Amino acid sequence: MSSLYNRTELTPFTRATAEQVNAETAKIKGAIDALQILIGQIVAGTPLASYTWMAFADSADGTANFTTGEPGDRQYIGLAYGRATDEESAVPGDYVWTRFRGADGVNGTDGSDGTNGSDGTDGEDGNYRDIKFQRASSQPATPILAAPAGWFDAIPTGEAALWFTVATKSAAGELLSTWSIPARLNATVNRGPYDAGTTYYHYETVTFNGGTYMLTVESSTGNAPSGTSQANAYWDVVAAPGSEGAPATPPSAFSATIDLTSSAAGANLRTIADAAGYTGMSDATITFNVPNGVTIQGVTGSGKGVDTGSWPSTSYAVNLALVVQNGGKIYGGGGRGGDGGGGIAGAGGDAVYCREDIDITIDSGGGIWGAGGGGGGGSGSFATGFVVKNGGGGGGGGFPNGAGGAGGIGDINDGSPGNDATISGGGTGGAGGGAGATAGGAGGNAASAGASSGGAAGYAVRKNGFTVPVTNNGSMTGTAG
Repeated sequence: MSSLYNRTELTPFTRATAEQVNAETAKIKGAIDALQILIGQIVAGTPLASYTWMAFADSADGTANFTTGEPGDRQYIGLAYGRATDEESAVPGDYVWTRFRGADGVNGTDGSDGTNGSDGTDGEDGNYRDIKFQRASSQPATPILAAPAGWFDAIPTGEAALWFTVATKSAAGELLSTWSIPARLNATVNRGPYDAGTTYYHYETVTFNGGTYMLTVESSTGNAPSGTSQANAYWDVVAAPGSEGAPATPPSAFSATIDLTSSAAGANLRTIADAAGYTGMSDATITFNVPNGVTIQGVTGSGKGVDTGSWPSTSYAVNLALVVQNGGKIYGGGGRGGDGGGGIAGAGGDAVYCREDIDITIDSGGGIWGAGGGGGGGSGSFATGFVVKNGGGGGGGGFPNGAGGAGGIGDINDGSPGNDATISGGGTGGAGGGAGATAGGAGGNAASAGASSGGAAGYAVRKNGFTVPVTNNGSMTGTAG
């Protein structure tokens, strides 16, 4: 049992302070209290507990690698005093843990280098391999002595093959072994149809009786392949003969009438035809209708309303027609207004953009409108040194959906942004920011340029040199050309 009272030692001829005396008194009281508890636990006729438990672990709380057996190389010892039984507890918290194995020391300094070993014995004159590579149109003669016969540096006309031969020579140039039989280095070469009078070499291939065969010996003359799916002593089978296949049936002509649906992002006729089953590998006769209530509009900023897309008309007969029915509408995308301060405005988009011959019909009540260009940005006012004092107004967006340009930035006043276009017309330009600054130009209406050096108008039908007859019984605003 550990001492219940650990007093503080005083050195001779010193005086204790009141704090020290009080501290010692508190210790004495604690020891007496603990002793009273122990006395109260004593049962008459029962011997006092006198067992000490011992355990080992690798952590300060005893939980790592805990054991009550042999310590091994563990770093902590746990002790429990005054236990009533000699059976040690398996609970790490029942022990007081103390490190009894110190940390590893630092490595010692390196020892000095040992003495160098003695030199090895001199080697004998060695040999080397002389490997000679040359090109030849056929297998060279077997090389002999120090100058192989049949080898040459020039690449001859006709088929060129790469061969090599090896011999061992001494440092003095003496031939120590005969040259090896020439072997082929380059990849497999197809020699075409088999010919009984031609000499073939290892790995070369020929065609024979509808099959393809590879030579498996060094060389052969007059020994034909089997002509079947079986190899023989000279030739292996690369591809066995087979009956001729029937030619593929070309796809039939594609014919369809396709009704377009409303779109605010334009329509590509070739993409729509492909989605309807056209493969691009046959003739095609297709009519595209813009029905009543359908509006196709190019995206703002010069977007195309309808793009014919590209077609394989150089290989197949392609006949396309576009019919804008009563109540159907096609618009190009309106040009964007220029920013204040002289920003450049965007051109209007084409209503129909052609990359193929196509017949266009506008029924009564149908319409095609080229888009208006965006209005130019207004100029700012300037002072000495070209410092902007007032920002110009932004240009208006072009018909039907062009976005207005941003107002110009000024040191004193900013210009106002231009207004977006609507289906009713181009947007108005924004006001200038103050004295000397100008307003932006208005966006163009259908197929007209924007004001104040604004963007150009889009075409109603841009033909791009293709044959595009237009039959107009409805409305068409803009150039067809």
